[in-house]
Amino acid sequence: MTSRELFEIIEKKTDFTDITEEGINEYSICSAFAPVLEYFKSIGVHVYLGTGVSKAALVFADEDFVFKIPFDYEVSEGIELDDYCAIEAEYYHDAEIDGVDAYFAKTYFYDFIRHDGHKVIPVYYQEKATPLDETQSIGEYYAEMDSLSTEKKQELFAKTSNYWGTSRLSIFWVQKFIDYYGEDAYPAFGTFIDNHSINDLHRGNVGFIGDRPVVFDYSGYEDGDS
Repeated sequence: MTSRELFEIIEKKTDFTDITEEGINEYSICSAFAPVLEYFKSIGVHVYLGTGVSKAALVFADEDFVFKIPFDYEVSEGIELDDYCAIEAEYYHDAEIDGVDAYFAKTYFYDFIRHDGHKVIPVYYQEKATPLDETQSIGEYYAEMDSLSTEKKQELFAKTSNYWGTSRLSIFWVQKFIDYYGEDAYPAFGTFIDNHSINDLHRGNVGFIGDRPVVFDYSGYEDGDS
């Protein structure tokens, strides 16, 4: 199916009851998409709904994209509050301008899921990446770490600590980044991360599209946001 065909099914099958009452949050989006997931299962389309602190994602097993939905979207007022997906789309646009977009999964606003003619749920399109924590177990990570010399570990840790936003990055992923893009790519990457206050770059927010290392959750996050 095309992304548009999948989107139209989602729009048709969504249950808006809890969203109308509560706005968009983890509970209401899970409730809204329960019949969507059930329908896809009945026709053999493999999809799961992942949720985090600031957004949810519909991930299709056989597609090269995901649909992201931000939380904290006030339906009753029709305004966006802390739309972290919009932040990602804006940052991706900035990355294109700065020539560093290859380091990030492409993200853009896709459409609204509508109910009774009203725009209700904003949906964003993002290239699908495989998270690092799904490509490498903790045991494999430590085995990889053990294979690196002390000098190499210190060199990689120094690179990550040079930039506030990259300090949490897995040095395994950093080495893959350098292997793929080259040594000179990292300063531009780190500078962009810091300039946009992107943090929370743990193993679940970085990964790979094929062999290409990318960041796919790069809206940043501030403690105290809900």
